[in-house]
Amino acid sequence: MAKLFNIVQPDCIYFGEKDAQRLVIVKILVKELNMLIEIIGHLIVREEDGLDKSSRNTYLSEAEGKAAPILSQALQEARSAIEGDQKSYLIIR
Repeated sequence: MAKLFNIVQPDCIYFGEKDAQRLVIVKILVKELNMLIEIIGHLIVREEDGLDKSSRNTYLSEAEGKAAPILSQALQEARSAIEGDQKSYLIIR
């Protein structure tokens, strides 16, 4: 990334917050190397089925593309249960 930033010399770079770990690492890299680049996190944009818009999702097979939103939905439901102090979580479909 540092090489790319030095070649391109951008003023700002946008990263999706989906890649939260990468976003943090890039912010640290830019700060530690005293680069004059503003790193901006951007909210996740989702498809109608809930799957996040990502160039990597184009590599999913048809079956994987259909299954992926189910995982996203289950994670959201689990998050809601945890935030609501639910002690156990079970979905039977």
